[in-house]
Amino acid sequence: MITNSTSNRITDTIVSNSSQAAALREHSDQVMPAVIADMSLSDTELHAEYTPIAKRTHNNVVAFTDFTDDISFVTILKAWHLVRETIPDAKLTLCSKPDSRVDLVAVFKKINAEHLQKIVNVVIDQNGIDQAVSTSKLILFLSKFAATPTTLLYSFKDRIPVRATLSSELAPLISDMGIGTPISSNAEEIAKSVINLLQNESEQATAVQTIETARNQLTIDHYWQAWQKVLD
Repeated sequence: MITNSTSNRITDTIVSNSSQAAALREHSDQVMPAVIADMSLSDTELHAEYTPIAKRTHNNVVAFTDFTDDISFVTILKAWHLVRETIPDAKLTLCSKPDSRVDLVAVFKKINAEHLQKIVNVVIDQNGIDQAVSTSKLILFLSKFAATPTTLLYSFKDRIPVRATLSSELAPLISDMGIGTPISSNAEEIAKSVINLLQNESEQATAVQTIETARNQLTIDHYWQAWQKVLD
């Protein structure tokens, strides 16, 4: 939860003008959900250009994972073999944050050992992640510490369907927002979920529509109105 320690830093960045920020700061003893601070879309982001999923011609998928979670890493590689049996052109980009505990050479060796070096890519920089997301048809969240609510905004800005395993801390949030059903953290269920979405245009369209509906709850004006009710 966000209390006095972070309210001054947060309020200036998530409300639309200084008077709103001042009002919120005046009531900084109010407890505010962290997810609200993290998940808001500016007018620029709401109206930014994007490529509709129907025009994304390649079966590209992005997965946010934590490479210190070896089980999750091995599981997604196994799942991708299963996905490729049905969708031979499906490609995967594994996204993570830089971590001194992670030996990227060892990561690539494991990918090579599975003969997936031309199929599975790894990116840990912001530009690489942005590029991968811009061409993907699905975003996966695989690990407990792989992403934050802010990361989920990729889905809303580019209208990309999202799925999370039960291992991901985002799974309850995604479920509560109605934009995806959590999936089991095993290779078979992950592969099944990926295949179902990539092969089913109606499911893609439904997923995008739920995202469009949820986007309306992420505007700064929406949060400000909700907070005014609390402050009043």
